[in-house]
Amino acid sequence: ENRTVCGEIVNTYTAASSHGTPTFVDIDQPYPHSIFDLVIWGDNKSDIGHFPEKGKVCASGTIILYKGKAEIQLRDWHSWYVPTDAQQRASVP
Repeated sequence: ENRTVCGEIVNTYTAASSHGTPTFVDIDQPYPHSIFDLVIWGDNKSDIGHFPEKGKVCASGTIILYKGKAEIQLRDWHSWYVPTDAQQRASVP
């Protein structure tokens, strides 16, 4: 399912010894209680651009379940953005 998910970056971890060197970005809740993760594979890091270390972020893509947790794998700089104040206000009911 393709969706856009927004939330607060609460933790970032790069599994340097894992195949593909993935970076996991926990949204709203830190691991092991994370509800949603963004995943940046080592091969895609240069295509992602300067990804923030903290603050609010939105990501668009296919939501998949991995070990019972929802995630979006970021492939390039088009797959994420930092929302503006106006976008945040528009999303509040």
